[in-house]
Amino acid sequence: MNSIGNVLTNFEWDYEGPISIIRGTGYQGKGVSRTMFLTPKLADIPEELFALKVSQSTNPAKAGKLVFKYFSFRFDENAKYENMAPSEVTLETPLSEVKNLVVSKIGNIPNAQISVNVNLHGSFTNVACADGTYAIYDTEKFKNPDPNKDGDAPYYIKGDAIIHVKLKGAVSQGNEYLQSTLSTTASADDIFQKVQAGKVWGEDDAATSAAPSPSTDTAATPVW
Repeated sequence: MNSIGNVLTNFEWDYEGPISIIRGTGYQGKGVSRTMFLTPKLADIPEELFALKVSQSTNPAKAGKLVFKYFSFRFDENAKYENMAPSEVTLETPLSEVKNLVVSKIGNIPNAQISVNVNLHGSFTNVACADGTYAIYDTEKFKNPDPNKDGDAPYYIKGDAIIHVKLKGAVSQGNEYLQSTLSTTASADDIFQKVQAGKVWGEDDAATSAAPSPSTDTAATPVW
């Protein structure tokens, strides 16, 4: 199996651990996109999730080069995640070899952090908790006149909450993507944190400022 053709046919994988869901700008700068980030052990990531594609980025450092579809990494917790593929691989390289190469190079770097990135499609994503099913975001339940905040719930999943994520390969209009189902044995009170606005220093008590969201930008730093 290599990166040419359908990689996710019959693909299924279960992950259990912390997750984060980051909001970004939608396709061609329109609307909102959301990406879920998983942090499994590097060796546990299935070879299918090391699939490659040719970058369509407008960044000249990445445009036309091979990048990972679902995998990203960084070597400093203050750096941005990146998804550039090793220079010695091609779309024809077996994914088992791509994985082995990544594990051999990144697995021995003490400060390396890795992530599996899952684009969330649709107008909502739920998580099944011990006490019911709750929306993480939902454009019907949480309408907002600001298109960049439409669908945002007034709460978020805590960074240390353990979530079970089932990934399954799917195809829409000829394009492969990952379907995700989220669940936990914990209650909603245990995994959710309300969004709290912080005071702005120098202004009166009525003024507030929302906490910033983590950056999801990637940098094309040569690391291979």
